[in-house]
Amino acid sequence: MGESLARSVFYLLQLCGTVLAVYALVVVGMKGQMPRSRRVWGAGLNLSRRGFVLHFGALGVSLAVLMYLVLLWWHENSWLVLLPLVLVVCSLLLSWLRMVRTRADDGGVR
Repeated sequence: MGESLARSVFYLLQLCGTVLAVYALVVVGMKGQMPRSRRVWGAGLNLSRRGFVLHFGALGVSLAVLMYLVLLWWHENSWLVLLPLVLVVCSLLLSWLRMVRTRADDGGVR
């Protein structure tokens, strides 16, 4: 039961990363529609369109790839290989959380 729940969570995180990357690349990058929700994006709304696509596209792709590799190497002891990608995902997530904590209407000033 525990292993199947963990796999389901990893699949869900992989799906979330894919959706985030597709949203950033297609909706914001190709169609040019910047998001409007300050609660979700915070100071990320102050980023240029290119900056938004680069940051959130990279976050989505790296999260999806990390979850795919975790699921692929589930029963092997190759976790050390994933450490650089884990660091990338963590730094991008922390950056997003920092953007959410700062107010977008003040130009990114808290």
